[in-house]
Parts: sequence; structure tokens; C-alpha cells
Amino acid sequence: HVQLGEFKKQFPEYGYIGVASDGGTKGQYSAILYLKSSLKVVDSGDFWISETPEKVSKSWRSAHIRICTWARLQDLKTSKELVIYNTHLDDGSRQAREKGAEMIMKHLHGQKLKDAFIVMGDFNAPEESRAIAQVKGTGAFVNDPYPKAVDAFRVLNPEAKNVGTYNGFSGKDTGAKIDYIFVPKNAQIMESEILKTNQNGRYPSDHFPVIARVRFINSAAKAQIKK
Repeated sequence: HVQLGEFKKQFPEYGYIGVASDGGTKGQYSAILYLKSSLKVVDSGDFWISETPEKVSKSWRSAHIRICTWARLQDLKTSKELVIYNTHLDDGSRQAREKGAEMIMKHLHGQKLKDAFIVMGDFNAPEESRAIAQVKGTGAFVNDPYPKAVDAFRVLNPEAKNVGTYNGFSGKDTGAKIDYIFVPKNAQIMESEILKTNQNGRYPSDHFPVIARVRFINSAAKAQIKK
């Protein structure tokens, strides 16, 4: 909560959505920040990665209490809507990560915004894992009814190596990529990068930040353009 307060102080033009994982202001946030001059909140909420998602809880042998924050935002100029999910899946239980990915995609499916969504966060899961396949709708999940997503970074950097996003404050980048920004397949990815900026070997986080600049394209409009 202290860190979130620093963001609010430094960037007062942004609003934020989300509660902490232990309830209220206790524990970790998966907060969503948005530019108040451009976007308004239509709906939002939080759910816990557990068998009782409506209350502070954990399941599936999770090492920690984990939460997902979501928001449905409307562009003030175009009135078009975008839904965003931010999460931090468990580092101690593969089952909890897989169940968490399924919960998020199921919730997203209910939003009926298959062309305008972001699912992002620290998934604690490498690119070849079942949890990531669940979000992408690949492998065993190819026939799932949920929206299919792509990793914005990999769209522009399919062959990139040394993409480990956990660095332990050391700058090491040879591990697994576990932080993601997922968007619809038909989104236009204009920029995506893993930032490795440091000051004299000091890093601002134990993870490298992942960024993306994305344009969302309505599938019907895209079909008309092709014609």
C-alpha cells in the first residue's frame, strides 16, 4: 500500500483500481492504473485465485494468497470499451497457476470483449507451461471457448533470447520469461519490450518491467478493410 501511495503522489493524473491480496490495504496489490483524462471506469472488481474467489482465501496448495484485479474501461473520446486483468499467480503451486489462468480466461469470456482485452502480470510460469497455453488457447486448450490471446512481446520478438524477466536485482536475464502482457490475436502490436534499465548495476525491481503499446482492432471492421 505504501508503494501504491508513492505512485499516486508522483502521478496524480492516474486513478487506480484494486485491493490488496490479504484484504483492504494488507498484502500485495495487482492494481490497475489508468489515465483519468482519457478513460473512465465502467465496472471493476477483484477475485482471489482459490475455490472461494469472492473472499480472501487460497487453494490448491498455494504458497501465498493470490488475487486478480480487473477493470472495464471506456475511452472518453470514442466510447469504446477495454477490459483489463492484472494478476500475480502463485510461485509455489503449479496447480494454482493453472487454475488461476483458467479462472481469468473464464471471467474474461463473460465480458464479451474478445477484440479488446489485456491480461497481464507475473504468471510465475514459463512460456511452454500449461498455464500459459491456457491463456493462449493452444495445445490441450485449443478447443476451449475462451478468447485466444498472444504474448505482445513474442509477436514482435519471436526469436529473442535472454528473455528471463526475473532477475533477483542482479540483472540476470537467462532464466524463464514469466511476466506477460497478453492481448487479442487481431490487436496491432506497435511496441513491446523487456526493460533492463539500471543505474550503476542497481535495478528498480527483482523483475524486469515488460511494456507494450497496442492498438485494438474490431474484427468486423478489420474484415471490411480487407475487402
